[in-house]
Amino acid sequence: MRRSPDTGTLSPDAHGALDSVLICALAMAPALFPAGTPRVAVLACYAVMLVLWVLSMLTRYSFGISGAIRFKAHGVIEMVLAPLLVALPWLAGFAEWPRARAVFVLAGVAVLLLGLTAGRLPEREYEIPHEPPIDRGALPPHQGP
Repeated sequence: MRRSPDTGTLSPDAHGALDSVLICALAMAPALFPAGTPRVAVLACYAVMLVLWVLSMLTRYSFGISGAIRFKAHGVIEMVLAPLLVALPWLAGFAEWPRARAVFVLAGVAVLLLGLTAGRLPEREYEIPHEPPIDRGALPPHQGP
């Protein structure tokens, strides 16, 4: 993974790649759950995956599409989300299922570590400028009516 020059933290591109890996892992995790695992564990896994995916899509970095959330705010949201992920098996009542519990505890630790690496760079180093969409159907000014 590429590190940022002065701070020793991950670059936004590396952070986004790890976010994507975590999202894919959460999408596949329910396949590891044994038969009889409460449905709430599977639904929680997909819900957390969706929340992380939406957060990534709304973040202003190369993996995002909207740019509505600054990269530093993305990191803060991840750090707030991390303890909730660790506590979720107990809050939702599936802590007695070891695989489901392990998925959420590991995801919480991963999200915490990712959150700690976000937002330590000066904004000018990583923020992607937002450009208006190009209207490919418009005629150039010299070809108008």
